Amino acid sequence: MESYISFESLVTARESAQWAYVSMIVSIISIIISFLTLIAAWRALSTWRKQERALERKNLIKAFLHYQACLVSAPEKLTPKKPDNWQLHHVNAMHNGITEIRACILIATGKNGYKEYGHAYAKILPIHQSYIYGEVDKSSLISIVNKVIIEDVFHEKPEA
Repeated sequence: MESYISFESLVTARESAQWAYVSMIVSIISIIISFLTLIAAWRALSTWRKQERALERKNLIKAFLHYQACLVSAPEKLTPKKPDNWQLHHVNAMHNGITEIRACILIATGKNGYKEYGHAYAKILPIHQSYIYGEVDKSSLISIVNKVIIEDVFHEKPEA
C-alpha cells in the first residue's frame, strides 16, 4: 500500500512540475510581450516629442511672420510725443506680435527650446523698443527682423 501512495505522490509531483514548466513558458512570453510594449511606447513618446517640437517651431515661425506683417503697414517712424490713433493701433499690433514671439519661445519644451530661439528674440527686442520710442525708423527694424528670421529661425546663412 505504501508503494501505491508513493506512486501517486510521484505522479502528482510530475504533473505539478509539468504545470510549473508551462507556467514558466507563459511567464517568459508575457515578459517578452511586456518588453515589446515598452519599446512601442518609447517610440510613440519620442515621435510625440518630435511632433511637439515641430509644432512649436511652426508656431514660432508664424509669430515672427505675424510680427513682420505688422511692420509692413506700420508708419515709417513713430512720434511717441504726438501719437495719433493710427500710430497707437500699429504700436498695439506690434506689441501683440512681439508678445506672441516671446510666448512661443517661453513655451518651447526640451532642454534647448529656449536656448535655440531665445537669442532671436533678444536681437529683435532692443530695436523694437527703439522703434516704439521713435529712435529708429521702420526700415532698420525690418532689416534686423528679416535677418533674424532667415538666420536664427530658418537657420539659413546668407551667401557671401
